[in-house]
Amino acid sequence: MGFSYITHKNRQILYVDYRNCKSAAEMIQVLDGVAEEYNRNTGPFYTINDFRGSIGTKEFMKRASELSKIFDPKTKKTTVLGITGLKRLLLNGYNQLVKSKLVPFDTVDEALEYLVQ
Repeated sequence: MGFSYITHKNRQILYVDYRNCKSAAEMIQVLDGVAEEYNRNTGPFYTINDFRGSIGTKEFMKRASELSKIFDPKTKKTTVLGITGLKRLLLNGYNQLVKSKLVPFDTVDEALEYLVQ
């Protein structure tokens, strides 16, 4: 749970890991940490948001929408993993509100290749 940086083909990528989050509160805690990281750095950011096995909640999406004013100006490309069912509906709604659209992928390798194109 949390975030880290990985390098793929000489590009620094912020990997945000929600896989072990068991509640909306834990997910929001990770999201708030990412917002702090964005505030500490100038960007641009390339990100993978990994939601595999996590829950999708309206509370989390509301907080993500609130923080989009921090994320949008500094995000060059962003991807998302583990989006199925209700999470797909929430993603579609979120993408209508923000400039930096989250692009869904099935695997980390697919997301990484998209981010370095």
